[in-house]
Amino acid sequence: MRCSSGLRTFEDPVFGRLEYDNRCVWNGTVRFRPTSAEIGVAIETGGSEPGDVHRTRFRELEERWSILAPSLARALFELWAPYLAEWDAESRSSGELPRCVEDMMRRTQLDHLAIEDGGSLTLSFGFQPEVGWDDATMSVGVSDWGVTPKSLDD
Repeated sequence: MRCSSGLRTFEDPVFGRLEYDNRCVWNGTVRFRPTSAEIGVAIETGGSEPGDVHRTRFRELEERWSILAPSLARALFELWAPYLAEWDAESRSSGELPRCVEDMMRRTQLDHLAIEDGGSLTLSFGFQPEVGWDDATMSVGVSDWGVTPKSLDD
C-alpha cells in the first residue's frame, strides 16, 4: 500500500533525485550518456537506498552500449516484426517504419531502464515520432550482458 504521508527521497551521486515507492523501487530520471537523453529509471532495492552495485551496473550499461546495440536491435526487431505486415496492410506506413534489424536503433529511443534486484536490466524503448506509433513500448531484458526480447505493449 502506498504511504500517503510524504515520499521518501534520496539524492544519489549518479541517478540524482530518486523517490521511493514505499514498496521496493526507487524512481527518477537520469541522463543516459550514450544517447544524451533523459530516461526514466527504476531501481529495485527492497527498501534500502541504491548502492554501488546499482551505479556500477548503470555505468557498465553505458560503457557497453555500442557493443550491445546490435543485440538490442535484433531483440527489438523480433518484437516489432509481427506488427510490420499489419501496419503495411492498414496503410499506416509513413515510409519511416523500421523494416529490418538495422533500422531499429535509428527508429527507436530508450525511454526507461529498470535495474532489478540481482542486477538484471529491463530496457524499455519507444518509437521515434516519425514512425507514428507513439504509445508502443518494447521491453528487452539484459542479463549477464545477453539480450532477450520481452514484450511489445500498446
